[in-house]
Amino acid sequence: MIVVSIIIGGMIGGAMRFVLETVIPTPLSLPLGTLLINLSGAFCLGLFYALADKKGYKPYIRAGIGTGIIGSYTTFSTMSLEMTELAKRAFALAALYGVISVVCGVLLVAAGERVVEAIFKHPLDEEKVPV
Repeated sequence: MIVVSIIIGGMIGGAMRFVLETVIPTPLSLPLGTLLINLSGAFCLGLFYALADKKGYKPYIRAGIGTGIIGSYTTFSTMSLEMTELAKRAFALAALYGVISVVCGVLLVAAGERVVEAIFKHPLDEEKVPV
């Protein structure tokens, strides 16, 4: 039941993200759609999990809405929720988590781009590869 709720929620959240990114303008190449989606998703996830805790929502409802809808709508919301929860216990660790998440995320995107660039810049010539 949990997996089914995540699949259904994922379809809903993914479609919502697609529609919003399509209709929200991108002024000066600023990814405003992504920014607004991530920030609103973070707010919604915090709101939802607080409500789910208070109301005692069943696990499949939590998974379907939290992981499915909001998780596919944005992944930043999950990071924000985790960092907020961590900050309640260890603020310095939460700050470090945030810095590592952002900095390493950017570095890994750049590294992935460079790997692809390197592969396509120097493609293997099948005739020269020894068998």
